[in-house]
Amino acid sequence: MPKSYNVIYSHLVENEFDVVGHIAYSLYKQEKIDYIEKKKESTGKSIKDKDLVSFHDFSSTKSSIESYRLKAEMVVQGLLDNTLKESIEDIERQRLTEQTEELKNIVSQITPSFFDRMLSGLASAFIFALLLALLAMILKFRGSIFKFELITPEEQNTTSYMYIDKNVSNENIFIL
Repeated sequence: MPKSYNVIYSHLVENEFDVVGHIAYSLYKQEKIDYIEKKKESTGKSIKDKDLVSFHDFSSTKSSIESYRLKAEMVVQGLLDNTLKESIEDIERQRLTEQTEELKNIVSQITPSFFDRMLSGLASAFIFALLLALLAMILKFRGSIFKFELITPEEQNTTSYMYIDKNVSNENIFIL
């Protein structure tokens, strides 16, 4: 008597590229293995083909086939979700690294060198010292009366001129 074969594979797998169908078939096979092992444990005997008829009949129903395919679709969806999540995380990490490098390049281009910073610091200190000297001079001569006269070359008899304001103390003598 020829052995009859179950046609569940043809019900679950539509063609050789049907990933969901192949996963559904592997889920069916796992369920069949679990059924066989459970039967062995309960009876203590090995299972014969006639003992699997009820399992095959149940597994071949439209609702069971839909259930296997639905579980397989959930497995594929979970796999795709995980793959997509990992891809997004990799892209985000890569983009963050690229942005960090780009910012470092931009900052290094606009940041002056040590010598330039030192030179600008010295110039700033010199200008600050000049401003302090000017401020000290203004404070020292505050309240003094300054008089300036223009002397024409004809009036010039000596090489230097000294103007002394009689209202001002000797501290405030200017040489023009």
